Amino acid sequence: MKGIKHNKSLSSEVRYRVVQSNIETILAHGCESWIISKQIGKSLEATEI
Repeated sequence: MKGIKHNKSLSSEVRYRVVQSNIETILAHGCESWIISKQIGKSLEATEI
């Protein structure tokens, strides 16, 4: 992940999409054991948009 974030041969849009897809995957799979408040739930929904 670190290599992709700092790889200047990739466009910033590609780097952003790769990082974002990994973050969303981690959040989606890790959230099964979380206790989510309304505010945190809204923040998670905002990342999906």
